[in-house]
Amino acid sequence: MALVGRWMCGCSGCVDEEHQAPSIPYYSEIPRLLLFLLLGLTYSVLAPLILPFILVFFCIGYIVYRNQVS
Repeated sequence: MALVGRWMCGCSGCVDEEHQAPSIPYYSEIPRLLLFLLLGLTYSVLAPLILPFILVFFCIGYIVYRNQVS
């Protein structure tokens, strides 16, 4: 794939720009996740049924984050 991509693109700078992963906006993602965690833990005292949903949300989020980084 890389050999074909370099052949199709005229310059080496084009290849590097096309294959760079976009950066994650940590300034907005981390506060949003912390808000979900705070609300989930707060409401779990009143409604313990919310705990499995919060656990599934964070487990799926961890799997997605881990696969995006690698």
